[in-house]
Parts: sequence; C-alpha cells; structure tokens
Amino acid sequence: MRRILDSYEDFELAFLQKFKLNTYLEDTQSEILHYIRKERGLSSIAIDDLVMQYQAKEFTDNVPRCPRCKSAKIINTDEEFWRTGEQPGFYDEAAALDGLVGKSHYVKKQVCSICDYVLQDLNNQVGFWQRFRRALKEKIKRYVKKRGYE
Repeated sequence: MRRILDSYEDFELAFLQKFKLNTYLEDTQSEILHYIRKERGLSSIAIDDLVMQYQAKEFTDNVPRCPRCKSAKIINTDEEFWRTGEQPGFYDEAAALDGLVGKSHYVKKQVCSICDYVLQDLNNQVGFWQRFRRALKEKIKRYVKKRGYE
C-alpha cells in the first residue's frame, strides 16, 4: 500500500481522500489517512485547498486526464457489453449479432484510479430516448402540479 501511496502526488491524495476513501475497508482507510496526515503532512485545510486548486486547473500536455481531479492515472478495461436492444447504434447492433453466435462483445470502460470518476462506460450510458422520456415525464409532473390536478 505504501508503495502505491508514494507514487501519488499531493493533489491526487487529496482527491483520493475526498472521493474514494470511503470505498475502502476501515483498516485501509486508517492506513491511508495516517499516511496522508503523518507521512505527507497534509491537514484537512490543505486537502480542501488542493481540491479547489486542482478542480480549476487546466493542463496543456495532451495527456488524457480525469475531468474531476485532473490525474492522468486512468484505468482502461474491456467489459462485456450487456445493454443490447436499448439504443440504436454500432455497439448495440454488433453486440446483438455477436450474441446470436454465442460470442461476447466487449467495450472500453475508463475509470479514474484516484477519484473513481467514470470517464466512459457504454453499459451505463443514457441514450437519447431515455433522456427524452425522463425530460417529458418531469415536464408533465410539473404541469400537473402547477395546474393542481394531483
């Protein structure tokens, strides 16, 4: 664990504490907090300052970075595409055809290893028609409430 934490910059530790710390077991949380406080000497105020500073920071190095924490530590994995039939498009059609012959179709998933921000995940992507239905449903709810039909 220490070797991993040593490889992180201070701002990455700040985002790790703010967004991902609660996903670890209690013993690991204590170890990470001890490292941040004692080894790196980062106080709660310093953590908050680093988070605010780096959320507004812009990088021009053309390295893929997390939009939330600006870290370049992005995990790329291939996942089986399971949302077939819900939205039109290449991945959906290819996955459905692959399924007919017993093959799995894989899509790329990108997650920040520091703050767990999901950059790309086609299995959890909301399609146009789903967004349209949600918006229409909300508009109808507001109209009904406004008119007093409830």
